[in-house]
Amino acid sequence: MQKIPFEVAEIRVNTSSMGGFSLDIILKDGMQLKSTFRDEKQYDAAVAAKGNITQLKSIFNTFIKEFINNNPQYIYYYTNCELFMTSFTNLLENPEGEDLVYESFDLIRHCAVEKNIEFDGYYEQRWRESADTIINFDEDYFDDPDKIQLYVFLSAAVDEEIFGFLHHVYSTLFNEELSTEMVREKIEYLTKERGVRF
Repeated sequence: MQKIPFEVAEIRVNTSSMGGFSLDIILKDGMQLKSTFRDEKQYDAAVAAKGNITQLKSIFNTFIKEFINNNPQYIYYYTNCELFMTSFTNLLENPEGEDLVYESFDLIRHCAVEKNIEFDGYYEQRWRESADTIINFDEDYFDDPDKIQLYVFLSAAVDEEIFGFLHHVYSTLFNEELSTEMVREKIEYLTKERGVRF
């Protein structure tokens, strides 16, 4: 039997007309799962996640595991976003002479790409154009550290989860508290002073 990846498209947190709380997990293959919350604390945590799929998957991992156990046609793969903290910790523990800043930004970049964050359609369009060529656009395009940084900062400006990862990197590597203003300043610096373009 061919396995179907358990890929979440959306998780909706709702209040039902009966006064309770309901949960809808919509998969990319069209399957829709419905459940209820264990308690109000779990509901509050889900609302606080503000649609962050990685956090919501963590909150409802017991329900997801039960579904996969009962539906063996599905297989669960961890996403780059789910693995970010583990990958970043491994990077810090085993740097092996790597450029920690570059590698950390590259981890965030993988998560942003996975979330299909793009600007002006450029990334997706170029990737499609190179899909049938020998050159891997994803690697070739992001060979430039400045482009990686610009992509990560732009992604952090539009996505709370990416901002959270970048905030963690700044706190750990630079002992700085990243702010939205700093993100804007970095984007200005990269685009206006360094002339980085997609």
